[in-house]
Amino acid sequence: REEGEGEGREGAAVMSGVEGGGAAASSSRQEQLIKEFELKRRAQTIIVPTNDGAVRQQLRDLGEPITLFGERELERRDRLRSLLTGIDAQGKGVVTTVETHEEEEEVTEVPLAELFYTEGTPELLSYRRKVAKDSLQKAAKRMRRLKEEKGAIEKSSSRLLSLAKEVSEDCSEFGDERPLSDCGVTSDGQLLCTASWSGTYKVWKTDGCSRVSTVRAHEDRITGIAWHPSACGATSSSAPAEEGDVLQVATACCDSTARLWSKSGKLLHTLEGHTDRLARISFHPSGTCVGTASFDKTWRLWDVNTGVNLLEQEGHSKEVYSLSFQCDGSLALSCGLDAIGRVWDLRTGKCIRTLRGHVKSILSSDFSPNGYQVATGSDDHTCMIWDLRMSPRKMNEKQLYTIAA
Repeated sequence: REEGEGEGREGAAVMSGVEGGGAAASSSRQEQLIKEFELKRRAQTIIVPTNDGAVRQQLRDLGEPITLFGERELERRDRLRSLLTGIDAQGKGVVTTVETHEEEEEVTEVPLAELFYTEGTPELLSYRRKVAKDSLQKAAKRMRRLKEEKGAIEKSSSRLLSLAKEVSEDCSEFGDERPLSDCGVTSDGQLLCTASWSGTYKVWKTDGCSRVSTVRAHEDRITGIAWHPSACGATSSSAPAEEGDVLQVATACCDSTARLWSKSGKLLHTLEGHTDRLARISFHPSGTCVGTASFDKTWRLWDVNTGVNLLEQEGHSKEVYSLSFQCDGSLALSCGLDAIGRVWDLRTGKCIRTLRGHVKSILSSDFSPNGYQVATGSDDHTCMIWDLRMSPRKMNEKQLYTIAA
């Protein structure tokens, strides 16, 4: 009997321990759920800036990456909220809507920057009128061509894809003793020009990569080079002597100047006015003007016949690096190290689109021949395609394509 009673007492003790352990586990689980609920409730009261620049700054202050690969503004804001919630859970002070309700009433609204206009020169007015007239005619021709070729677009796309698969190296040649900074090909594809840090540019035949000429253009590094729209590789022994003085190449340099060169390598004009080094240079499709992008946060338009500065355009918060023109000649696209691209209407001088999406400097840009799509290449390892027919609100929400490079 005593042995049976002992076993009964041990069994009761074991059952009591199991019940006690289950109760403890249930209590611990309940406490964990309450804690998670409290963290979620607390997270809703934590103030997170709505401005993406302020979100980046706060992440930087916390010692966290200001952005992750492929991260968008909303995701970045949620990540900051999660970090602040964790800091608040550790007992450290975090600003909440409840704690700052009284302070918010004392905050004064910062007035927006006042819109102002700068009076242009008579030359600029004449240029805008000419651009408006010529661009409308070119746009009409482009639209007629697009309608006629509408059925052949898919065929041309598939043909282009098949040709791209067959692309291979044709030839290779050392361009210069120092690094090459830029290059360009004539409209007929017969000539290639290369610009170097040595201050020289060289002209090559694309067939066989044989050098045609070498021109000592600048004493400092050349940062950009461009062919005139009418430049071509075809030459004739019976050409008049004055043809050697026809504008062919434009170069930009670190010494803040740009220069225009003839086919024979003769200096035609030196364009001076920028206060910092130049980046890229590009001809307007009409061939009457050339645009320069500069680290002084502006881009300029110059008359190629007189060398006169027609337009100095501000609008970027950091250095302007790339400048390109639409095929009709009515639009210009400037991109800079502020990771923003701006589309300008050359007929009115207004910025009609702002391209926001890259997270690092934009280093290259160009218009599509269809006239309404643009491509931007950035230091964030992506290339973005934008459709200018989309409304500004939709363009801020998403791009047409994003190509990860």
